[in-house]
Amino acid sequence: MFQLADTAITNHMSLTPDQKVQIAQLNEKFQEQMKVDGERGKRLDKEARQSQRAKYDAQRTEARKQLRAILGTELYIEYLEKTIDRRSMMMVGPRGPRPDGPNMRGRAARPDGVGNAFSGGGFGGGFDEDF
Repeated sequence: MFQLADTAITNHMSLTPDQKVQIAQLNEKFQEQMKVDGERGKRLDKEARQSQRAKYDAQRTEARKQLRAILGTELYIEYLEKTIDRRSMMMVGPRGPRPDGPNMRGRAARPDGVGNAFSGGGFGGGFDEDF
């Protein structure tokens, strides 16, 4: 589903009923545009797909301008901050990085006996060697 304004965020903001309706209409319009463009994109060659991508980026930029006009500068900034917070929570999670996720720093040695750079394996051994 293509959604410009994340309703999981906007539903918890202090918006007027009119703003909520305008955001729903903006999301619906954006969703329809993306569906049509997505269907066309499946049948395009590389050059045409790049052109389609540029058009998509322009549509998204215009839709964001409309969202900012609906929310006003202060609420738009609040929305962006909440979006960043939500994304960072999805990446890291409430209790730190997932052991199988993209952030693998500090992981333990692998089951096959090969350690990471800080456990004596890899990169020429551990850090406890005498120099």
